[in-house]
Amino acid sequence: MNTTHDHFRTNLSAIGAGVLGWAFFSLVDTTAKWLSQDYAAAQIVFVSSAIGAIICGLWIIVQHGWRGFVPAQWKLYTARGVLMAINAYCIILALKHISLADFYGVVFLSPLIVTMLAMVILKERVGIHRIAAIVIGFVGVIVLAGPQFSDNNIGLIMAFIATCLTSMGAIIVRKIGPGARAIHHAFFPFIAGAIIYAPMVIWGEPMQMPTTALDITLFLALAPLSFLGFLFYASAFSRVSETAIVAPFHYTQMIWGVLLGYALFNQLPTSSTIVGSVIIACAGLYVIWREHIHYKQHLT
Repeated sequence: MNTTHDHFRTNLSAIGAGVLGWAFFSLVDTTAKWLSQDYAAAQIVFVSSAIGAIICGLWIIVQHGWRGFVPAQWKLYTARGVLMAINAYCIILALKHISLADFYGVVFLSPLIVTMLAMVILKERVGIHRIAAIVIGFVGVIVLAGPQFSDNNIGLIMAFIATCLTSMGAIIVRKIGPGARAIHHAFFPFIAGAIIYAPMVIWGEPMQMPTTALDITLFLALAPLSFLGFLFYASAFSRVSETAIVAPFHYTQMIWGVLLGYALFNQLPTSSTIVGSVIIACAGLYVIWREHIHYKQHLT
């Protein structure tokens, strides 16, 4: 009885950590969308990455010493860091042109794209059920994008590219395997973003200094919010034996997207966004359910 109760409490705490992690990421997206109206994407990524790299660097020194900067699989961490740095730039460009609800509708393709990449890169066996879910998910994207693609094509394309990059990053996380330090998953994207976008800020479009207290606060808040999101996200998945326990709660981001989009930008999801997002979410949940079934079969 106690074992069952402890297992339930562990899963519940993991779900809570996951919901908090995705809530922080939603605040990051909302902050980036706000700043993207007046500042260049490269500047936003550079400033947040530089601050984030400092925060993570200090954490690593205190917890693990100088050797903590070079994990055993540093090449994989570096590859993922570069992907996530480019991903951040695409996210900001996407959010500049589309609503948070539309953005999250496309992002919900991630479990389906991860399944496709796992089949191609990791040579994982994917049955007809998950292939059907992938097809249905892309139908959902067509429904979501169809009526507005001609007006918001840049934003939707960037959202799709960002989702593909996120999915590729997830494949690298699988390659790294369990036992990795969560802080490295945050540090390498931050340091990559600071290095990649520094030349764009220095020699590209002139860096525009924020002029209001609100903008200064938002610039300073981006990195800590991202850092907290990474910590809660990593904590959630490290507590459970299978990702299917926590993964479905990723879809709580749509709730945040609708609420924050309406409160701050006066944007409500259209009927096509709602229908398309529901189709994509159902397909993604089905893939997660199939993974849960395979996990149980593997145990027996």
